[in-house]
Amino acid sequence: MAVLVECPRCRRRNSGSVVKCRGCGLNLREAKHKNYWIEFYFKGRRVRERIGPNRQLAETVLAKRRVEIKEGKFLDKKKAPPKIKFKDFVERKYIPWVKRHNKAADRKIRLLRTLIAHFGDYYLADITNWHIEQYRHDRENMRRPVLPSKTLPSIG
Repeated sequence: MAVLVECPRCRRRNSGSVVKCRGCGLNLREAKHKNYWIEFYFKGRRVRERIGPNRQLAETVLAKRRVEIKEGKFLDKKKAPPKIKFKDFVERKYIPWVKRHNKAADRKIRLLRTLIAHFGDYYLADITNWHIEQYRHDRENMRRPVLPSKTLPSIG
């Protein structure tokens, strides 16, 4: 368990007792805008937390984490991924990225629309390998390919 200091120039995390940054050689004692991190192990895994510009606060938080781990009260809190549907992600984020970074963007967008037809209402975090294998199985057993929803002929 240790307190680390982050170099403001190269962002390398150094031991709290180091005077010069091991990455760029900056004098960390005189440097401004440095941040402190704490590092500890929980269930055999290294955990790092950014604390901020106050060393005393970092030492206090580290001591608190030690007590929480020994008492069995430390909860490894992870941020939940944002809830976004596959359809929204593809249309808002991924298609604009594909248009900027690919020469064959039209073909890839057509392929994405077929995926939207199948996975559109699923949340990204809920799509599993089982869903993908089910999609592959459905595609192999169809006589004609799945068409994107925007190109389906209207009936009536």
